[in-house]
Amino acid sequence: MKTCVLILMILPALMLASCSLFGEENGAGEMSEIEQQRRRWERLGIDSYEYDLTRSCFCERVGAVRVHVRADTVHSATALETGEPVTDFFLTRTVDGLFDVLEDAAMRNVHRLDVEYDDTFHYPTLVDIDYHEFTIDEELMYTAKNFHSLR
Repeated sequence: MKTCVLILMILPALMLASCSLFGEENGAGEMSEIEQQRRRWERLGIDSYEYDLTRSCFCERVGAVRVHVRADTVHSATALETGEPVTDFFLTRTVDGLFDVLEDAAMRNVHRLDVEYDDTFHYPTLVDIDYHEFTIDEELMYTAKNFHSLR
């Protein structure tokens, strides 16, 4: 009897420990990786840079945008195809803005969250989110490339 009670007391603690050690597929495990990469990015201290950002979704297609960031703020953005200025907030995110999108998705416990990071600068190069398993056309993808620090 004592053994059964002891097992019933220890089992929940072991289950909680295994969750924190190994993480969860979309929730805590993803957030941990996002936080690690964000800290690595922040440690570099880069606040002025340029990079190409593409947003893909069931929405208006603009194509790749060259985003110019100065002092952690979008200074300007230009559509690479046309050379026209772009002012849409969703197309002109800073790297911190991309991390914000990732953290929001992880907090919402989305159906699928795929992320890839740059090995040198640790910014997200791919953000692919499927918010709901059985909903059509709510997926969102950002790709980032051609990063150049201006410091």
